[in-house]
Amino acid sequence: ITPSSVIVGGNVTSQGSSSVITRGVCWSTFPNPTISDANLNNGGSVGSYICSITGLSAGTTYYVRAYATSGAGTSYGSQASFTTTTIDNMVFVQRGTFTMGSPNESGNYDERPQHSVTISSFYISQKEVTQKMWREVVQWKQGSATSPLNPTPNYFSSNDTLPVEMVKWDDIQIWIGFLNEKTGLVSSTKRYRLPTEAEWEYAARGGVNWGNDYIYSGSDTLDGVAWFTANSNNTTHPVGTKKANQLGIYDMSGNVFEWCQDWYGSYSITAQTDPAGPTTGSTRILRGGAWVNAGESLCRVASRGTSASPTHRNFDIGFRLARTQ
Repeated sequence: ITPSSVIVGGNVTSQGSSSVITRGVCWSTFPNPTISDANLNNGGSVGSYICSITGLSAGTTYYVRAYATSGAGTSYGSQASFTTTTIDNMVFVQRGTFTMGSPNESGNYDERPQHSVTISSFYISQKEVTQKMWREVVQWKQGSATSPLNPTPNYFSSNDTLPVEMVKWDDIQIWIGFLNEKTGLVSSTKRYRLPTEAEWEYAARGGVNWGNDYIYSGSDTLDGVAWFTANSNNTTHPVGTKKANQLGIYDMSGNVFEWCQDWYGSYSITAQTDPAGPTTGSTRILRGGAWVNAGESLCRVASRGTSASPTHRNFDIGFRLARTQ
């Protein structure tokens, strides 16, 4: 599977009393596709075969069935589905239910009570947004109109693969608007956005693999998965240079704190589905810990130790993107 193609196959096990005329695969974005939707013909005979479907849309779920046609009509195989990958390093996070928060440990009052949360499938950035990506989007917008954003807001600027930092929550909303405009997703339900706090924690815990119950994102040992106070040498580091978590996502512990979409608010004990936080507030959620002023406690996947005004910016705060499936 690629962003625009997939290789699929079928097998005609027998043809009965009427010879196979054509065989192939058909597909659609809706279940139970037929050859009237879209199809590839792979000739006509008994046996296995493969077809390469091209021209598909990135990050899209398709349904596919093998088919065979004889003089007696068309028969279809069992339906399968697949999701094309994306061109922007987004990771698919499958729908699931997990326990959000931490137990009644001393000092973790805002992480209580633990509660059940169901998260719908979504996409999240494999890596934190880099300085290069931020700059390219701002410069693209400046080519057609004046942008209110600084293309190089960073305190650290030695490497394009460093995470962007010194970015306010408010400015990120403007930047994401530019990105959606640039990619033609302004009116799409698949447009880019910040992850909710619940989505962030679910992905950091490993999605449907959250039952491993690691303390940090991908490990119980922080040094292997995070740049933090003890090993950062007082600087950010290129994204994706520590070990990924169970979903292949990097730096959800350490490197830079990450803005979430939500206003800060207290947890509820009741089970929730796709919570989006309070409707109003004074500070926005920051998650994940950072290269400085973030010991092991703030790098935990459950940590809610930091929130800030949406107008605040600092050299230890960046972000990653999310998209609805």
